[in-house]
Amino acid sequence: QLLLVRLTNIAREHTKQQAQLKQGEDKINANKKELEDMRAAVAKREAEAEKVEAMAVKFTHQNLGEEAPVPMKVPRSKSEQYFKTKAEQLEQRKKESLESIPANRRDFNVVAQRLQEKRDIFEKKQNELKKVSMNIQSLGADVERRLKKWKKFRKTITELTNTRFEQTLQRKGQTGRVQMDHKDRTLEFSVQKDNRDSMSQIESVKLLSGGERSYATLSFLIALGDALECPFRVMDEFDVFMDQVSRRVALDLLIEQGRICRNRQFILITPQDLSSVTPAVDVKIFKLPDPKRTLAGQQTLEFARA
Repeated sequence: QLLLVRLTNIAREHTKQQAQLKQGEDKINANKKELEDMRAAVAKREAEAEKVEAMAVKFTHQNLGEEAPVPMKVPRSKSEQYFKTKAEQLEQRKKESLESIPANRRDFNVVAQRLQEKRDIFEKKQNELKKVSMNIQSLGADVERRLKKWKKFRKTITELTNTRFEQTLQRKGQTGRVQMDHKDRTLEFSVQKDNRDSMSQIESVKLLSGGERSYATLSFLIALGDALECPFRVMDEFDVFMDQVSRRVALDLLIEQGRICRNRQFILITPQDLSSVTPAVDVKIFKLPDPKRTLAGQQTLEFARA
């Protein structure tokens, strides 16, 4: 854009200088014509003076005889010197006008060549600018298409998450809704503890007990994972604060979900007892040994000092 502005300024300045040069040439030509007219007027007056002199000589010879002395020539007008001075002034003005124009711009052919070069550069940059503008428009249209697809995908994910969230809650006789506000980037749950009693609906999970809140959160994670089709799903301490019934339902739900999603891998980490879970080909249990403590209470690690 800056180069385009500079080229435009150069072309404008060149046009201005070319107009000034043309104006100077026109003025010089006008002065030349004025000088020629003056010279023609001087020549005409000189011819008239010579004619008057010839008539005076003829008149003298006719009336006084051939031997009569010829009178002196008619004195010329002082305007001849004026015209010469005027001509010299015009020549001087012409010289000064030419000297005021830089040497590299006096030759019209050179100026025309430079102007053509600038025009070629300008057209080249203008074509490049058009190509860049077309690319920008194409990219803008592509971004717009992608944005529309992304919004559609986001809406689909929201709907699938809501459907799966409600299905998961129904395993405990509950129902609920996930409210995603993409504009404000907020996420809220509304849970109805008894799907047969509309009065049991709770608008905020903060009002739920620890176990109910954990189960609602787990249901949301399962629903979101199904909608996004994540290949790996890792949960740490997912059953904390759950009662035994909710924990049993959650474990069965996760194992069932893992078996349904054969191309997904579930990694569940919990400090709770897993004796109620039966190992299988598709269910592996890895248990870490209990930490050994020689003294009661939390112990600090001994680090060697340098």
